[in-house]
Amino acid sequence: SYFPVLIDKSRFRKSRDEVYDGLKQHNIYGRRYFYPLISQFPTYRGIESAQPGKMPVAERVTEEVICLPIYPDLPPGAVDEICSLIKSYAL
Repeated sequence: SYFPVLIDKSRFRKSRDEVYDGLKQHNIYGRRYFYPLISQFPTYRGIESAQPGKMPVAERVTEEVICLPIYPDLPPGAVDEICSLIKSYAL
C-alpha cells in the first residue's frame, strides 16, 4: 500500500516538500510519511529521549520520505508519468 522513496536534498537538489508540492500540481498525491515525527508532538516534547538531535536517523527520514501512489489499478502510464516528473525535479 506504500511505495516510499527518500529525497536527499543534497543529492537531489530539491527537498522532499518541493517534490511533494510539484507532484500535487499534477494531481499526483503522495504522502509525507512519518511527518511530523511523533517525538515532535506536544505530548512527547518534555521527554529527554524525544529532544532534537536524540534521534538523528528518524529526524532525517521524516524530512526525506515521501510515499508515492501505488494500488492495483494504477495504470502503467501513470507510473511512467510519476517517474518522469520525479526525474525532472532532479535537473
